[in-house]
Amino acid sequence: MNGSIKKRLMPVLAFAFIGVVVLGLLVNTASGQSSNREEDGTLVLRIANPQATGDVVTQGYEKFADLLEERSGGKMRIELYSNAVLGGDRATTEAVQENTLDMASCSSPNFAGFIPEFMAFDLPYITDPKYQENLYDALDNGELGEYYKEVARSKGFEIISFTEFGYRNFAMADKEVKSADDFKGVKLRTTDSPVEIAVARALGAQAMPVAWGETYTALSQGAIDGEGNTWSLLYSAKHYEALKYGIESRHNYSMHILVMNKERYDAMSPDERDLLVECARDALDWQRENAAKVSVEAKQAMIDSGVTIYDPTDAEMQAFKDKTDGVYDQFVGSRVPEKAVELIQATQTDDYKMLGDAETTGEEE
Repeated sequence: MNGSIKKRLMPVLAFAFIGVVVLGLLVNTASGQSSNREEDGTLVLRIANPQATGDVVTQGYEKFADLLEERSGGKMRIELYSNAVLGGDRATTEAVQENTLDMASCSSPNFAGFIPEFMAFDLPYITDPKYQENLYDALDNGELGEYYKEVARSKGFEIISFTEFGYRNFAMADKEVKSADDFKGVKLRTTDSPVEIAVARALGAQAMPVAWGETYTALSQGAIDGEGNTWSLLYSAKHYEALKYGIESRHNYSMHILVMNKERYDAMSPDERDLLVECARDALDWQRENAAKVSVEAKQAMIDSGVTIYDPTDAEMQAFKDKTDGVYDQFVGSRVPEKAVELIQATQTDDYKMLGDAETTGEEE
């Protein structure tokens, strides 16, 4: 075999090898078999994570793995597969639902494909960073989190944590955007979320659903003009190399939902479940605090890399809200349950009472 043929075959062989390894991992965990247990009784749980090494989501799961192994004395261990090596979040979440994988991390827009109620979080400006602690509290301690957990259980999932991802902002390859009117005719990348597509259209843009792994190339080649994502992901994925302008639009909030197959979760002992939940919660507290810092640092890093980011005035932000407000009429009550919207909106007020604080201090409701 000559050298040129070998060079052409190497990528194919490498891809095939990875495929065999991935298939083996999925087969070994199929149907909740005892292969999750090592000979000494150690429980090994595998997490599929689409985010890159160094991303704030990944850092949270690494913390989770460290805490679980430490507090269990090595009797419970997490194997984390990041960088989408087991597949994208939709495919791996489906594997969890089908009981061929322990856990997967799925973005809230993509998780809406399994649980439509999560489309509520894609609605424009349904949450505000001002009330972020309220939202966390309701997800962790209140009816909002329990509502989503119960719906997820009916579909075969146990939600382990509502992992922080952050607020999405618009960024452009060549066009400077300073107002809601500047998006007319822009080819704007979206996820497959029907709500995100509707938001793009409400702004006058052409909605272009593009897989995340193809977005950088699409920007570089001019197939799309811009995208919406968190500053931290745009920076860690080096999209600043293809971007020139951004705007602090904060048009929607996203999470990564860490889910486990419910049968596998129920099959663990009560002590194992309690420890898993405890470590996940402590890791989440750390991850959220770290994510807030990383977001600020990433925005500055984007600016330092040559991306001009515009901070809109209150009036300009209101224009974004007014222009996208009709999206609610398209979805709420039909594709998005009113209860989901009401529970989220109940956190967006100065009158919200922290449930976690009440538990800590022993105050009665």
